[in-house]
Amino acid sequence: MNKMKKLLFVFLLFSAGIFVATKLTNAQQNISTSNEMCWWYDKPAAKYWEGLPVGTGRLAGMVIGTVAEDRLWLNEETLWSGGPNNPNRPGSIDRLAAMRKHILNREYALADSIAPWFSSYPHRVQHYQPMSNLNLVFDGQDESKALNYRRKLSMDSALVTITYQLDGVLYKREVFASYPDQVIVMRLTASKPGSINVTAWMNSLQESAVAAVEKNDLVISGGTTDLFHEKYAERHIPGEIKWQSRVQVQRDGGKISKVNLTEKNNEPGLKVTGANSVTFVMAGATNWKSWNDVSANEKERCDNYIKKLSKTTYAQLKERHLQDYMPMFNTCNIDLGGQKMAGLTTTERMELMRKGGVDPLFVSQYFQYGRYLMLAGARENTLAFNNHNIWLNNMEGRWQGRWTLNINIQECYWPVENTNLAKLNHS
Repeated sequence: MNKMKKLLFVFLLFSAGIFVATKLTNAQQNISTSNEMCWWYDKPAAKYWEGLPVGTGRLAGMVIGTVAEDRLWLNEETLWSGGPNNPNRPGSIDRLAAMRKHILNREYALADSIAPWFSSYPHRVQHYQPMSNLNLVFDGQDESKALNYRRKLSMDSALVTITYQLDGVLYKREVFASYPDQVIVMRLTASKPGSINVTAWMNSLQESAVAAVEKNDLVISGGTTDLFHEKYAERHIPGEIKWQSRVQVQRDGGKISKVNLTEKNNEPGLKVTGANSVTFVMAGATNWKSWNDVSANEKERCDNYIKKLSKTTYAQLKERHLQDYMPMFNTCNIDLGGQKMAGLTTTERMELMRKGGVDPLFVSQYFQYGRYLMLAGARENTLAFNNHNIWLNNMEGRWQGRWTLNINIQECYWPVENTNLAKLNHS
């Protein structure tokens, strides 16, 4: 069981939580300003799994939060190696009589040697794979000089915020994943007008990926990576999943220009200088329609996610996200006390508990983090929460990201009803 699945499993400790229904008229006015429902840190993430995850149930992002150069990893739940295929092994029916005979004669070893003919072909499942990365370089920013750095995930609003000060200017990044609009949004602001200077480009771990700039959009497209190593030697299934990621760069003030990053393999990018704010609207899609149909147009799908928001402001995007998310999250509350611990960073609190300290607030937050991950990783009409989850920064993931029906998928969903997230049973 991996780390994120353990977080989900902690639901079971509190399956009799108190249910509180919340009606919101203006969701943004109801966002908690305390740390009681937050993980927060005073340093950027040093590695991927120290990042803060966001997700629409289908599209996932991991926020690292470094000052001078940042990267947001993007994943899409249907991006898998292989393609539609018939898993039945040719010739298996001809061996059925022999296997039955061995069983009746109690020749179990011989029967067992024939049995693999009646399992799927190949035996191993394909791999869930990563999509793309949005890379950001903040021109002129020196991380060693940053003051009052804070990186925070607010579980009750599903907002990630990063703040720090440089040369007397307060910089802020805000990130959320919108289920209603199926995009991930990042907004950069500064306390001093004209202070945002950032260069953005996209890349991918997929060798087939090709990046481009289309007006104010960063675009990257490709296919999945085929599996040829010896574990898959019995049968090669050609990759048929195609994908595209698109990031629209919106600015308030300043200038935007296309650049070619010679130090980054000549990748095409967009450079924004002297802006008051910059908003990145991120979309991703594949050609997957069902287990036996990959006929969708991934480029058209991805483009449509962006086009339909052409007249939508950042404030409207955020409000729609909050109106969707907060009523669901707020249907279950647990209070174990210990609020005074909220003033310490999450890292400090974990270190104290390792030394025998007691932190009841951490326990209740851990419980709510499980609910947060479930909402981010599997929503209505998405694929079910898989063994690995939808956040991934390598070409395989634990257990290939598969669904294991003997226990793993069930344990993710056991607490859904008891913690008032019944809608997630429709994933």
